[in-house]
Amino acid sequence: MCIRDRWVTGLIADRDRRGPGELERVEALATWTEQLRDVLMAGDQPIGAIQATVATCPEPVRPQVRALASRLGRQPEQVVLRQFADDLDDPTADLIAAGLLVALTKGGRAERVLSSLAQQARHQAARRKLLEACLLYTSDAAAGRSSADLDG
Repeated sequence: MCIRDRWVTGLIADRDRRGPGELERVEALATWTEQLRDVLMAGDQPIGAIQATVATCPEPVRPQVRALASRLGRQPEQVVLRQFADDLDDPTADLIAAGLLVALTKGGRAERVLSSLAQQARHQAARRKLLEACLLYTSDAAAGRSSADLDG
């Protein structure tokens, strides 16, 4: 097995360890961030906007958003947002939690911050889709080559 094959095998194993829902979770975070931005643009306050989006946020992140909404106002915002990011266990969620902290503390420019974060999440999702496609292609090609090696 060559180094490239080991690298691909490692990436596939890492993908399998993370689970199949990673891409869906990042896309759901992007959608929820856009929803949150839109509710804020309609004039709601950040905590009210988070609570208002619980019922309509995408299913892959709904439990975490529900927990976030229930903790807000009862615990310090930094603690609540750190827990939200930890619950999601994704770098994109870390960025969104940081953006939400800005929204909760600064207010006025939250819509721009959330728009940018949603755009970054969409970009991450697109990159992850591309990586998944490359891994699948490389994995299929390696499996085909292995079969050919056995036949020959």
